[in-house]
Amino acid sequence: MSLIDISILCKSIIMLTLQNPQTNSITIDEFHFTQVRIDDRIHFRLAVEAPGWILLGFNLNSEIMNSYLVFGREDQLGQHVEDHFVVAHGRHESLFELGEGAGLKDCSVSMSNTKKELRFSLPIKSVSDFSPDFTVKKEHFIWLAYSTENDFNHHSRKRIGKWIAL
Repeated sequence: MSLIDISILCKSIIMLTLQNPQTNSITIDEFHFTQVRIDDRIHFRLAVEAPGWILLGFNLNSEIMNSYLVFGREDQLGQHVEDHFVVAHGRHESLFELGEGAGLKDCSVSMSNTKKELRFSLPIKSVSDFSPDFTVKKEHFIWLAYSTENDFNHHSRKRIGKWIAL
């Protein structure tokens, strides 16, 4: 096999991988959730009609305690995406305040038609004590929520959870 043949083969494999990533999309009530595995990260998208913040959270059990949450909102000051950890019932703290980073990247919040859309990616392997480790267990409990307010400490108007393979 020549060097040119190997180069063409490598490019074909890369194109096949990009065209067929591991994608999972579901709709639960009015929430539209998508995940795509690319290399060592999972890219998430959540879309819902909501005037305030929207949230996607993860846990290894169906309890809100010890859940990892990603909030997103868009207001007059721009886009805001923050990751939080539930430290007590009714109390979550930002990972920044906890002195941790979870590897949250590729963040955006936008309006698409009438839906608010939150996008971000996380590493498959956990990088902190507070972030999810998707190598430990294939199935995770996800939280989907939205609020009528932009304040991340404001209670959700709707919150639902579901077991899903990630």
